[in-house]
Amino acid sequence: MSIQADGKSIIEHAKILAFDLDGTLVDAFSDIAAAGNAMLSSLGRPTISSEEVKSHVGRGAHYLAASLLGVAEDDPLMETAYPILYDYYLKHPSEHAKVYPYVFELLEKLHRGGVLLAVTSNKPHPMTVTTLETTGLIAHFDWVRGYSDTMPRKPAPDLLWHLISEAEVRKDECVVIGDTQFDIIFAKNAGVKSIAVTHGQCTRAELEPYQPDLIIDSFKELIDVM
Repeated sequence: MSIQADGKSIIEHAKILAFDLDGTLVDAFSDIAAAGNAMLSSLGRPTISSEEVKSHVGRGAHYLAASLLGVAEDDPLMETAYPILYDYYLKHPSEHAKVYPYVFELLEKLHRGGVLLAVTSNKPHPMTVTTLETTGLIAHFDWVRGYSDTMPRKPAPDLLWHLISEAEVRKDECVVIGDTQFDIIFAKNAGVKSIAVTHGQCTRAELEPYQPDLIIDSFKELIDVM
């Protein structure tokens, strides 16, 4: 089956799409790097670029801090370091964030088709909401959930199971869209289909081993089959 046919089949059967945020809907890597660098600089560590930060992103802000420091998440250093990153990011979550091409067009077309739209992110919930607000995306979504301590982070499936239950849809009517292996595993753990996009953190070659149901390079590919 062709990419066009696969995409058309997946979208036609979907009643709810669960989008990742950073690297999927929004290029926020400059803001993430800035928060990481605020922490690193305060500890006298070398800073990193927005490109270099990509390999540390995908499992939430706490993991990001630990990964940048090269320590475990329960390392004592985190008690001092993580609040620096978190506080900076809370104040500057989306100063440089850019919505990826064709995102608005895709969301509008899906909404007109009656598809429910959700954001499921490992970014802390307050920052998730702020990023969606400042980029003008929040009005397009029926359900927004960033990370909080009430549910485990992706790729644990709990957040998706909660969404499916709340939306009153079946698993085969839900599709996850993301840019990393964590999004694909998140979908597989919950028993739903996944679409991976290559404009964010991971390349096609990095995504293929995790076997998403579809890999696209641009959201225009989905728009064209709708």
